[in-house]
Amino acid sequence: MLITGILLAILTEVGIVSFVLIGIGAGSFTGGFAGFISTRMMKRDADFARKINIEMADERNIMVELKAKAGAHDFISWTLWPVIILFAAMQFELWVVLLLVGIQLMRVTIMILLMRKYRRTI
Repeated sequence: MLITGILLAILTEVGIVSFVLIGIGAGSFTGGFAGFISTRMMKRDADFARKINIEMADERNIMVELKAKAGAHDFISWTLWPVIILFAAMQFELWVVLLLVGIQLMRVTIMILLMRKYRRTI
């Protein structure tokens, strides 16, 4: 996808499609490369692999990760509505505003469903 996006950017005037393909391709490549390197390092060094596995299963690290995710979620939740209002005030295309509203409503719906699920299990 990275190569396709670059070729589209050079050979045509597609614009946004080429940049999206470049982003997806670059993200896929770097994610795959990082996974390859970490797997290779864990195969070579058993002590390193054991240490990483212990750290990943450590309850404190899990709580830190969950707290960071919750903080990021709160930040996005509180910043998305002003962005929606700003886009509507700037008279962006309707589909863009509705897409953002749909994303926000989907987030709230998923949050409510997960809260119900977790309250039943805890």
